[in-house]
Amino acid sequence: MLDPELDVMVDTGEGPAGSVEVHTPNGMPLSPGVYPQGPNAGGPWIELAVGDEGCAVTSGTMTIDDLTYDAAEGGASPTVDSLAMSFDLVCGGNSVVGCVRYSPANGPPDGGPPIADAASDAPAPLVPCLGQSYLMYVNGPNGPQWISGAEGTWSAGLTSGTILSVKIDADNSWGVTAGSDSANGSFIEAGSTYTSNPGNNFPYIQALVDGGGCQQLPQGSFTIVDLTDTGGDQAIVKQVLLWFDVTCLDAGVSGCLAYGM
Repeated sequence: MLDPELDVMVDTGEGPAGSVEVHTPNGMPLSPGVYPQGPNAGGPWIELAVGDEGCAVTSGTMTIDDLTYDAAEGGASPTVDSLAMSFDLVCGGNSVVGCVRYSPANGPPDGGPPIADAASDAPAPLVPCLGQSYLMYVNGPNGPQWISGAEGTWSAGLTSGTILSVKIDADNSWGVTAGSDSANGSFIEAGSTYTSNPGNNFPYIQALVDGGGCQQLPQGSFTIVDLTDTGGDQAIVKQVLLWFDVTCLDAGVSGCLAYGM
């Protein structure tokens, strides 16, 4: 059996509660990034256990946002100084979403609440985008798909406070457009949840994924978690974090977008 490149165990004092192991091909160093998971993925892979129950991963993604080590001496294995990772997996037909945050040396960043506590209450579609600066992540009929800030040119705007547009120009276009019901005094605002319905023009959300999208307005909801813009009728969006969970032509589509966070 291969030794893991990263090994995290959770112990409650009454025994192990779970573990996360990350293996890499040929023992290569593990670095931040988004890694597809599954039998034929070919890159770093995750092994997950909760209690004594394992997870036979068939598809999904693992995201390493941050990973630093303490220097080791005398040939000893280095210890993890900080870790921020998340995963969105399919195990035996079941969806398993979660995250690990570990920072014993410095505690929570900026004196805020522990990240693990904040993330544990996050909706499952939002989890992949937590802690990300530029990431669009969508889980639909074709499985998980994503694009990160290392790819393409990103831009975002807010028109009249009611139409939010995030565009990602890459080999194939990606992006999100969301609108509120301005006729009823509704605006795109942080902390607000909106319901999209094919029978109404507003509110709505549309996601363009690798050049393709829904052929009609989807049924479901979207939430603007955070939004900062310059103000005015043609505002430049500086930051936005959102997630959605909708049905498009009888297919479930969920995902999130982090821009400038």
